[in-house]
Amino acid sequence: MLTLTGYFDASGVHDGSTTVVLAGWISSDTGWTAFEEEWREALDHYGLPMFHMREFAHSRGAFARWSEPQRRIRFSHFAEIITKYTLSSIAVAVPVKEFEAEFTLDARRHVGGPYGFAATALFMQAARFVEESLKPEGTPFQIAYVFESGDLGVGQVMKLFQTNQMDEEQGAKFHLLSFRVEDKRKFVALQAADILAYELYQHFPRQMGTDPRPPRRYNLNQLAANKSWDWRYMSRERMREDWAGVIDLAARIAQVEPWPRKMLPDDWDWPDGKPPPPLNIAGE
Repeated sequence: MLTLTGYFDASGVHDGSTTVVLAGWISSDTGWTAFEEEWREALDHYGLPMFHMREFAHSRGAFARWSEPQRRIRFSHFAEIITKYTLSSIAVAVPVKEFEAEFTLDARRHVGGPYGFAATALFMQAARFVEESLKPEGTPFQIAYVFESGDLGVGQVMKLFQTNQMDEEQGAKFHLLSFRVEDKRKFVALQAADILAYELYQHFPRQMGTDPRPPRRYNLNQLAANKSWDWRYMSRERMREDWAGVIDLAARIAQVEPWPRKMLPDDWDWPDGKPPPPLNIAGE
């Protein structure tokens, strides 16, 4: 049995946010051990107590004196460490207005709001992506999830996870091993998740046209260098159709039927019609 661990952080969970993003990275124990060693070496080299993406983006705190060339070079260094040691990246972005339009108040309470819904979608998305990407095909695996402890609503997500894990069928379907919350200051893999969550939170509204600023691609292109990622924006159409399974699961947990929905057709495939690239776990 292959054991994988995914570290995830959220962005946009504050009041007034238009989009909630949950994003992170999945790797093996071997990969995370090597990642942590090199990440801590980079922090020490640059004199950083931790890598906090919001402070970096606004040149605050330990990043205040970095010149623009230094910012680009040093960010590239951290991005290279991430892509070198992770197997895949998963992200879900939920636009708040669309979510509220589709979910009744009762359903929102049961599913834990847009953050809880994003987490439910992420559990399904990660299991499917890894399952269809692993080589050799059919490799048995389980995923241990680690979320940032400071995220608002993480307690509700833990309940959702435990509900699914206790259901033998659901636990096996989603390859659920464990769920815990940790502090990103101690678990540096959560700092990598923080970087991705922040960048996607800034990028998705621009890509979807709800923010007039140009798309934010420079840093994301570096984070996508390992070519094994699945970052999804949950439009209303996707909530209703592509992610009907998420809706069914949420309704099952909540024991409510808050919306009309369509089941996925038997021939449903990835939205772009292309299977995800294989994860490279050779030699492990």
